[in-house]
Amino acid sequence: MAEKSKKQQSSKRKIVSREPYKRRSEAEKQKIVYEVTKGIIGIRAACRK
Repeated sequence: MAEKSKKQQSSKRKIVSREPYKRRSEAEKQKIVYEVTKGIIGIRAACRK
C-alpha cells in the first residue's frame, strides 16, 4: 500500500497552469528566460512551464 500512495503523490505533482497547446506571449517567454539566467529555476523546470 505504501507504494501505491507514493504513485498517487507523484501524479499530483503535475503543473496545473501547463497548457501545452497554448503559445506563450513574449512577456512570458522573457520572464522564463530571466528566471533561468538568474538561477531561480532550472532549464528542465522552464521546459515544464
